[in-house]
Amino acid sequence: MKSNSELAARYHEVKQLREQGLSFAKIGKLCGVSKTAVMRWYDPDKYRARNRVANRHKRQQTKHATITYFILCNDFVKIGQTTNLPERLFRLQTGNPYELEVLGVTNTPESKLHKEFAALRLNPNSEWFYYTPAMQAFIESVAKPLVLERV
Repeated sequence: MKSNSELAARYHEVKQLREQGLSFAKIGKLCGVSKTAVMRWYDPDKYRARNRVANRHKRQQTKHATITYFILCNDFVKIGQTTNLPERLFRLQTGNPYELEVLGVTNTPESKLHKEFAALRLNPNSEWFYYTPAMQAFIESVAKPLVLERV
């Protein structure tokens, strides 16, 4: 970590260059560091506050867009979460010789469903579960059907 005197020297250097009309990016090139580092030297409180707002906005967008899905493959069901189901289905289908089918989606948190069906898990670290009549009935009762176009 830099000492206070080193940071103060950097601040004054950046301040002088900014007064000359140089951008943060140009100052970064002159100092051999990133634009972000220069912005942190110049106004660390403002930079941190701006990042907090941007990160909060990203979390809110992701939070609202996340869905929990049920995907069938032979006698197994994958319970997972995604923000882009067509892309997720495409990635799961790649390298899988069996046809995958989306049984439905729900807003129920993935972790809650994993706990509820823990006894049906293929192995402790897997999101794949045995497709039993009880699970089928549950999915039919809570999941919304979904029709996807091929990607």
